[in-house]
Amino acid sequence: MLSKDVRRIGAEMMREMAEVLLATHGLKRADVRHWILHSAGRRVLDRARVLLDLTDEQVAPSRGVLRRYGNMASAAIIFVVEETLRTGTPVAGDWGALIGLGPGFAAEGALLRF
Repeated sequence: MLSKDVRRIGAEMMREMAEVLLATHGLKRADVRHWILHSAGRRVLDRARVLLDLTDEQVAPSRGVLRRYGNMASAAIIFVVEETLRTGTPVAGDWGALIGLGPGFAAEGALLRF
């Protein structure tokens, strides 16, 4: 059984991962056009959107996957990638931040260059 603190902790982990990814590569949040976030749950996404200062449009692919399939654990991130490619229309040169939550309550992240 997962603690209700997951809502807060998961979003905080996403924020921390974003800060590390961006700082490591000298980027700012405004440089990232596509945010591919684990669809961990509505409240996690709501909180992550606030902490990362994202628009509803930027979290729409994650919300769409959550709405259609629910939280599929670590595999959910692959569905959000597909949804981003299908609906987000990335263009060559765009930056994307991929942030997933996984086993043992770990955060994984990667910067993508389309």
